[in-house]
Amino acid sequence: MKNRIKWLVRIIEILVVLYVVIITLCILCKNSFGFTKFGKYTITSIDKDMNDYILKDSNVGNLLVIKASNEIKEGDIIYYYSPIKDTSYSIKSSVVLSKKDKGYVLDDSKKTFVENERMVGRGAIQIPVLGTIFEKLETKVGFLIFVLLPIVLVFIHQVYKFIKDLLEPKHEEIKESKKEDEEII
Repeated sequence: MKNRIKWLVRIIEILVVLYVVIITLCILCKNSFGFTKFGKYTITSIDKDMNDYILKDSNVGNLLVIKASNEIKEGDIIYYYSPIKDTSYSIKSSVVLSKKDKGYVLDDSKKTFVENERMVGRGAIQIPVLGTIFEKLETKVGFLIFVLLPIVLVFIHQVYKFIKDLLEPKHEEIKESKKEDEEII
């Protein structure tokens, strides 16, 4: 029974460390527009401001995963970075009306032109509820509670085990001392 509990604790510790590494990577792998990017994939949560500009039945709180693509054609739905303020961006989506040398003309009321640098991608999936969790984990308080606290608990447990192992006599030493005691008797 004790062995099962030890293995369960070890598995939980490994999962916590993996979880912390993944969340930390998501926070550290931000592009110049402020969105998490892994290779060809951009990850963000859909907030209420973004929901009006994302197509395909988007819901607030969904996690949006967009794949970058160089094969954009007229009629494709693309996702692009749209400036909100001087240093802040949102992701919007629209249908491509035409392709130009340095970007795309979109089929919206303003015939918006999007430069290649602001292009996110064309294929996207939405994962329900994970966006809200992702958004909370990226905040300072969320990082403190859901990332730093679990890793500190794992660290404290490891220090406790280390000290316990140092103070607890080894089985071999106990056997040797028993043999010595028997020889004396």
